[in-house]
Amino acid sequence: VVMDRMFRFCYSLTSLNLTNFNTQRVVWMEEMFMGCSTLTGLNLSAFDVSRVSNMANMFSGCTNITGLNLSNFVTASLTNITEMFKKYPNGYYEYFREIFDQNLHGVKLKKRLYIYKHYILFSVLTHKKKAIRNVKGVLNKIIIAIFFLFTSPFEEKRFKI
Repeated sequence: VVMDRMFRFCYSLTSLNLTNFNTQRVVWMEEMFMGCSTLTGLNLSAFDVSRVSNMANMFSGCTNITGLNLSNFVTASLTNITEMFKKYPNGYYEYFREIFDQNLHGVKLKKRLYIYKHYILFSVLTHKKKAIRNVKGVLNKIIIAIFFLFTSPFEEKRFKI
């Protein structure tokens, strides 16, 4: 089942109640809410995204969403999050924070480094640097310290969101 572009460019949409949506068989959610710039409330806590592989541009341009709960969006089948939160860096921060809060034991080092890098990047870009202090685990703290050693504070200016 594909749900891509379902609410794309619904400019006058301010909130949605999707608690009764059955998403168990959905595999594609690309651009689902793209361009919904006036959307502020969105409850996706009932979404089952365990089979979804593509969420590219899903929330791109949703600059006014607050309190987006993405705890159930951490899934092994997800392979494409390209520009998932374009023009909405807080969305990226929340997403990677949710992943970071998961138990990453057993996750390959390359993927773990990708998660750490993005968590740090969006913590800095959204001015939530204090969140980095809450990191648990010695290995996680060492990896984050290494990122800070090799990252200039001026590098964040090169990233465009």
